[in-house]
Amino acid sequence: MTARMFKDGGLQTTFDRDIIVFQGRVVGGSTVINNGICLRMKQEGLVHPDAEDVYDTWSRLGAPISEASLATSYQAIEQALNVAEIDPITGRNNGPHLLNGWEKYAAQSTDPKDQKAITAWFKKNYGPATADSECVYCGYCNTGCPYGRKKAMPESYLTHATSDARDKPARILDQAEATEILWAEGANGKRIAKAVEIMLPDGRKRTIRTRKGVVVAAGALASSNLLNASGILQSGTNISLNIACPVVALMPETTKVNAWNEDQMATYIDRGDFLIESHFQPPMSMAMLVPGWFEDHFERMQNYNHLVSAGVLFPADRLGYMDNGKLKLKIGEDELSLLRRALATMTKVHFLNGALEVYPALLLGQTLKNEMTDAQIDAFYESAIVEPDDVVLSSSHPHGGNAINEDPNKGVVDLNQRVHNTTNCYVADASVMPSCIRVNAQLTTMAMAHRAMAGKRRFG
Repeated sequence: MTARMFKDGGLQTTFDRDIIVFQGRVVGGSTVINNGICLRMKQEGLVHPDAEDVYDTWSRLGAPISEASLATSYQAIEQALNVAEIDPITGRNNGPHLLNGWEKYAAQSTDPKDQKAITAWFKKNYGPATADSECVYCGYCNTGCPYGRKKAMPESYLTHATSDARDKPARILDQAEATEILWAEGANGKRIAKAVEIMLPDGRKRTIRTRKGVVVAAGALASSNLLNASGILQSGTNISLNIACPVVALMPETTKVNAWNEDQMATYIDRGDFLIESHFQPPMSMAMLVPGWFEDHFERMQNYNHLVSAGVLFPADRLGYMDNGKLKLKIGEDELSLLRRALATMTKVHFLNGALEVYPALLLGQTLKNEMTDAQIDAFYESAIVEPDDVVLSSSHPHGGNAINEDPNKGVVDLNQRVHNTTNCYVADASVMPSCIRVNAQLTTMAMAHRAMAGKRRFG
């Protein structure tokens, strides 16, 4: 299912293959193949108090989005999708390992950011906690919830939109690729979206004429490609990624984890400059997550029931752009320095909670032992990570490319998310975000779309 539901079979990368970029290629998009995490980009008690205020950053960039208006949309989405903190039983093994290890780490740290760090169980769109709808924590979130419990788009908004009970139910053209928006010239010089060209699975082309307008919601990369192919030449710039890097650890034989039998991602630490998220996978997926080669990898997987895992998440802010349909994004020394520090921190957290060995996601598959001092751990990462090719990096949260900006010379869409110099073409996905929001982007993407479109008469 990974091969079928992920773009490029889960192997989509940046142009130079430094970073894997996960995206859904299924009805419902990336909401189907993610873990249902719902974090606001600013919320007291759930986001580090000293973290960047994204609203201020966006305002400085020319996108003064009202915190109050977006909060209203956050609330509406949370209510519609029954967003709530997950039950600790769903992450009873791997999740507490991260929280317990961090508590020990923070207790000995003198860094104010560590002292103020937020530790919490994730909020997710799993629906009401009733016997027929609550999460059964099977661990297969990333290939679509097999029990239909996660309220992704097919189980929520798309079901509503296509319901026969509606006056004009929506129609889904499965596997049809939008290739270009066609325009007519308006009386005021603004372009009017008059049709969309699509390609069907068998290669046939069709033109769908608009009745009122076009809403583009194909994600940061695909929306940028579509708009660029449609003559919006400034599209596809200033793309951001939240980049993840896993750190797996071996626990003693007396500690049986069985982390496969739970929610893949249960708890997190927000340190302000980076996040750490508990993260585990079913056996086949975990085999791709655990680093190492040949016999080393085989032996590590033999200890599957004694492994724990977490991933660090750090921002790459406005470093990318689309070039001939491919994302070009190169992280620099600032990002690598932050990555080294985050990986060293996660390694120490593992050891403080009893891990014997740590297997960071490095190309050479090195092992760190629990007798190493903090200084030795820091020195190890300084020497082991010199360039991005030294470490396995991925992102499930590309955003930007069609940034909101009041000035049409500095952004692609206006404050209402309408494409500048058009009358009836809107963008309602993560591509409108002017900068990196640092946390999981699912809820904010939904809230931005709600803020721009819900209850608004955008097409008359």
